[in-house]
Amino acid sequence: MLRTPARAKVRGTRAAGKSYREIRKLTGLERSTIQGIVKGLSSRTARKGKTFKPKLLSQADIKRIFRFVSESWTNRTKSWAGIRAELHLTASLTTIRRTIKKYGYRRCDACARLFISQKQAEKRLAFTLKYRWWAVAD
Repeated sequence: MLRTPARAKVRGTRAAGKSYREIRKLTGLERSTIQGIVKGLSSRTARKGKTFKPKLLSQADIKRIFRFVSESWTNRTKSWAGIRAELHLTASLTTIRRTIKKYGYRRCDACARLFISQKQAEKRLAFTLKYRWWAVAD
């Protein structure tokens, strides 16, 4: 594995019109190594021509989802499939769910609720006061 400066030196001297034999004397590399460097497409570190996969959900799509979900309670409680259908998104349900979760969104949390209502509490208190002295036999 040659470092990039050695590769650049081989390429530069070849571009200057030097022969493989002259480059070999100059660098001390084997002829096959020099040929590989010269005939290669580019240096390893440049990564020319690398293509990246496009994102399945754009920033605009993500903003649309957040806007749609925050509009109403019914939109907030819709399934991921329902959201995808309403907004005409092409990404899979897993991609939508994962992306939205990454941005910190959580589904509707259950609201904290008392175990008994005020009316039930009053009835229970009245019952306990009325029958407080009952024995096991009663």
